[in-house]
Amino acid sequence: MAKEKPQLTEQMQEVIQLIRLHSKAGNTGVLREEVAQSLGVTVWKARKLITQAETMLDGIPQVGIDPSDPMFRSEVSRRIKKKTTIAKVAQSMHTSEEDVLAVISDMEDSGYIINRRGSSVQLGKSVEHVPQGIVVANHFHQKPIKFGIVADMHMCSKAERLDVLSAAYDEFENQGITTVFCPGNYIDGECRFNTHELLAHGIADQCQHAIDHWPSKPGIKTYFVDGDDHEGWFHQREGIEFGRYLMMEAQAQGRDDLVYMGYMEADFELKAPKGSAVIKVIHAGGGSSYAFSYASQKLVESFQGGEKPAVCIIGHYHKFEYCYPRNVHCIQAGCIQDQTMFMRKRKLAAHVGFCIVTLQQDIGGSITRFIPEFFPFFDRGYYLKRDGITERLQGE
Repeated sequence: MAKEKPQLTEQMQEVIQLIRLHSKAGNTGVLREEVAQSLGVTVWKARKLITQAETMLDGIPQVGIDPSDPMFRSEVSRRIKKKTTIAKVAQSMHTSEEDVLAVISDMEDSGYIINRRGSSVQLGKSVEHVPQGIVVANHFHQKPIKFGIVADMHMCSKAERLDVLSAAYDEFENQGITTVFCPGNYIDGECRFNTHELLAHGIADQCQHAIDHWPSKPGIKTYFVDGDDHEGWFHQREGIEFGRYLMMEAQAQGRDDLVYMGYMEADFELKAPKGSAVIKVIHAGGGSSYAFSYASQKLVESFQGGEKPAVCIIGHYHKFEYCYPRNVHCIQAGCIQDQTMFMRKRKLAAHVGFCIVTLQQDIGGSITRFIPEFFPFFDRGYYLKRDGITERLQGE
């Protein structure tokens, strides 16, 4: 017995008629707007009806929604800003729950923060704090270990210092360093008070700017965390975990040297034969204090005994400083951004530069040697004058 053809609704018949008329007219105008106006539906519903009608006309089975379709994703994203259910989203968009679930799962894989509680779903504004860590076996504990630090680069800001960032990685390469830590604020983010000081706007453009200008050197890997400000603004406003998004975009472009370690802090464990030492990379908070070391000291004082690391690499304050409270080697690594208008208004200095740290462990994992080294840089005018660039340009 032959399978009966499905009966077309009056609405679908009208859509098919409009498609045929549109084709005869030489494809002038926007079809989905014509269908939306004729049927009195939204442009999104018109687009869905057109897709269904075209598959019927072609005689092929109707296919599901592509989860990466930007229009569908933006609609789903808009509808899950408030707590809802997948069933309600599917009903409001005249599609199946499977299509909506596929898009939400794809959004999660792309870096969006999705909160699921039972049958409810909502676009999140903060990341669940699960500090990640990397364990490295230090078989040569009797020999010094070197690593680099770049902090608070604020790429995409007009005050960014890409010359300093490039010089940092050149020096890391020269010294045979393979591990670099970044305690956050590698991009400037976007908010109301910095929008006119940016070179790139929005998540996609700032991400690409960072990938294009973050130096890549053979054998060097950079481990970074997100701050709760700047890149963290995208977490809180757009609901996307920027660091994970940047790492995936970098990998898609052939770069596996940028490794996202988590939100605000992460641990890096150096494991010797009979013990280990933890290096904590953290983006601190709060304002700068009169004494540069005060923030580091109070941070270490707040650690519980069992959580106290051996080394603490601190970002956020744009200062270089080393201190040793509670037997913890604390280092603020400066910044790679000139003083901004915001900093000048608050009378905050910028210590522009980068760091190289040399340390040594004993067989039990304890740090027995720690040498912080800061490479300071000055304002751009200093180098223009020193290198005679201005004179050469004037002479041309």
